[in-house]
Amino acid sequence: METKKPSEPVKRYTRLARLLGVAMIFGPIAGEVAKRVNNLPPVPPVFESLPAYNPSVFDARHPVVAIVIGSTIGIPLIFTAGAFRNGRPWARKGLQGFCLLGIVLCIVTSSLWLLSIRGQTQPIHRLFGIAAPLASLVGIVFFVRAIKALGALGIRGDTHSPPAARADETA
Repeated sequence: METKKPSEPVKRYTRLARLLGVAMIFGPIAGEVAKRVNNLPPVPPVFESLPAYNPSVFDARHPVVAIVIGSTIGIPLIFTAGAFRNGRPWARKGLQGFCLLGIVLCIVTSSLWLLSIRGQTQPIHRLFGIAAPLASLVGIVFFVRAIKALGALGIRGDTHSPPAARADETA
């Protein structure tokens, strides 16, 4: 039984999903290690006046929660990307689901940033308050394009077939 190699778009989305998964796992860990090695305060002084529900302040005050959330999303993302590369029929929908989760996280974090800068007078807070929704908008566009591209991969036949279809082709 000969297995068909994955196409370039499949390889590209697999690499990207694995990279995002690793970043979700190790990003919060690396940030916390860097703070402790450099003896930095848990909350940067510029963010101390922001409310506790601000995403950056919450992450700084509760690093374990950020690590758990990142790992809870990152580990399944890495496994789903591997399944997508291997042609599992459920993996494409799984990656699309992770993209939808990314859209929700972008909307929530940008909304919390906007809410937390109301009444702030420091220009740096306003800058972050404007930059966070703009960065989230870029993230949302990226995830929407990924959802469309992942859907098109199966329609155009650019991807390799699932294992059940491979068995039918060789029989």
